[in-house]
Order: sequence, then structure tokens, then C-alpha cells
Amino acid sequence: EKKILSDQLILKGSIRIDKNQNFNFIPTQAISAIFNFSENQTVRSTFTSAVRNPTLLNQYQYYNVGRAILAGNINGYQNLCTPESVFDKLFTGSDLNYFNLGSIQPEEVNCLEFGYRGALNNKFYVDANYYYNWYTNFIGYINGVDVTPDPVYSNRLYIHNVYRIATNSR
Repeated sequence: EKKILSDQLILKGSIRIDKNQNFNFIPTQAISAIFNFSENQTVRSTFTSAVRNPTLLNQYQYYNVGRAILAGNINGYQNLCTPESVFDKLFTGSDLNYFNLGSIQPEEVNCLEFGYRGALNNKFYVDANYYYNWYTNFIGYINGVDVTPDPVYSNRLYIHNVYRIATNSR
């Protein structure tokens, strides 16, 4: 923390480094500036960042609920099909749409905030804020099907498993 301009401007900063055994070091930081125009009026601006590690379920879960397997994603998945393309293949003969998933990563968010607090004419109190967040690797889920096409009958598929997998959004 640093106060300048006769303590009218206050600058603050911090940094934090997070580490999980399954993920790399991730630094997160926060910086802010608070300017006091007068005893009754303040303007502030803040930039912050944060990290959320995938839960143990997001990483390791493997739970068969009958219709699908709820699956964690510590190692990634290869050669899954979208459920829509499996349906289309069975009923219209169209091609299967395959995809791969990388392993789940920590979710990161950055936030920019601006605010004003003050009393106008010593009669009307205002406390206004604006903030904007943007995410990287937002944690969600995707459905995938492990299938093998029949080598003889083109409209027949062998469905091994259906998954609901924890993953990061693009």
C-alpha cells in the first residue's frame, strides 16, 4: 500500500501464487487505486484475478448413473462422438462427429471494477459500481459417446459408453 498526494490517492497491490499437485503454478494479482476528491467523494478502480482449481469430482469422478457415466477429466479423452452425430448417423446415415478433450485445467477469472461513492450537495448519497469479468478455462461439462461403427452395416453402431465429462469451455 502506498499513499501519495497528501494521502488523497491510495495505491494497493498484492500477488498470490497457487499450486496444486495436478496443475502448474498460477499467479493471481490485485491492484487498486482509490482517489478521495473530498471527505464525501471517492472514486476507485480495481483489477483483480483469481483461480479456481477443479474439484476432486471434476478430476477423478467415475460414476455410472445408468444413462451415462459422470466422469472427471484428469487425463483427457480421445475419439468421442457428439450425441447429436450418433443420432444423425442412426437415422439419416450422416457422418459421425469425433472430438478429443484435453485434461481439465484450473479456471481463471479477471475482474475490472470502477466505482464512485459520495454525497451530492450533502443531500443525495450515491454508491455506483461497474465491473466486468472475463474467464479463461471456465469449468463446465460436455457429453460424449464412445462408439465403434459396425464394419459391415453402415447404419449400425456399437455404443460402449455415454459420458458427461468435466471440461473447460473454449
